[in-house]
Amino acid sequence: MTFKKWLPLLLVPLLGFGQAYAADTAKEITIGVSPGPYGDMVKQAIKPELAKKGYTVTVREFSDYI
Repeated sequence: MTFKKWLPLLLVPLLGFGQAYAADTAKEITIGVSPGPYGDMVKQAIKPELAKKGYTVTVREFSDYI
């Protein structure tokens, strides 16, 4: 067999390992909210649920709607 036929067989496990590593390290989420009921909903309901699943959640409030 030629090298071109073996190359995909060698790369597929490496790509799978890379995706698994990226999934383990990407546990930080930043959520931008406007002050008021939607910001309170994120802080009191969504953030604790994500924290239970192992995510680090940062909530940033923006006073400008743009």
